[in-house]
Amino acid sequence: MNDFTDINIDESILQNRLVSSNNKLNFFNNLSFASYCLSAIIIGVVIFNQFDVDGELSGFLKYVVAPTFILFGTYGLYRLITIKNLISITTNRTVDQTHIILLEFLKKRGYNININKADLIIVSDESSFSFDNLWKTAFIFILDNDKLYFNLHKSYPNLSGKGNPVVYFEHFILKYDLNRLFSKRGVS
Repeated sequence: MNDFTDINIDESILQNRLVSSNNKLNFFNNLSFASYCLSAIIIGVVIFNQFDVDGELSGFLKYVVAPTFILFGTYGLYRLITIKNLISITTNRTVDQTHIILLEFLKKRGYNININKADLIIVSDESSFSFDNLWKTAFIFILDNDKLYFNLHKSYPNLSGKGNPVVYFEHFILKYDLNRLFSKRGVS
């Protein structure tokens, strides 16, 4: 699991990105994932340009498969570029109140709490396809006055130099759940 213990909280909030002296977001892992995304885009473009629509299969390849490859490759590159960006939620609460509500929420979801400080909470969740606790997602929460910032990172075993994938959609679901959590409780 990535070690995010040395996050500079003040700089991270100021820059709206994770700032750390120990850069565990390995450049070569990111480069290898970028090459996978570029390959998907190139494959999609080649499929789109090589097939003439003369039947159902070629139409399916040209108008469904090729755009899917291009979209996922492009979105993967975008998520790779914005991998350190923080997502913010307005809580309208003090840091202590946010801390208590967030810990209760994370415990209900069954996440493993790795770091629990007054202004920083880091938890991990094992992937449903994981074997022996190898594939994890780290959830990094930074608490500030009436704001909650978070970021997610996947951590997979680096076999043969393959990089860790980016988080494609899980951050949208978490932001939605946290917005519902803090809006339904009302201001205390």
